Amino acid sequence: MIGHLLNIDVEVNRRTVTRDGLGGSIETFAKVATERVRLQPMKASEANAYLKEGVTVTHRAFFNHGADVQSRDRLAAFGKSFIVRSVTNPDYADKFLVADVELQD
Repeated sequence: MIGHLLNIDVEVNRRTVTRDGLGGSIETFAKVATERVRLQPMKASEANAYLKEGVTVTHRAFFNHGADVQSRDRLAAFGKSFIVRSVTNPDYADKFLVADVELQD
């Protein structure tokens, strides 16, 4: 597997929406897991390809298969926040997951 390559602990936060009682809603993020990842910046050519599709992606995160991560989750590491844009199982062998993420300012 790729466990020996995963070198960063990230906090996975999932969005929850609750009603505020006045017809609106409140969006919050709650911690659902801590996962080991390998976080790599995207190459400029890859980032530009996503940008042409209208999606901003700045980094790629590699997870063990079975990690509790979904699109629209937030990852927290190094005091920074990343939004998960997509999660894929690239080789369909259930070895690892790849998440395309965007660094938030």
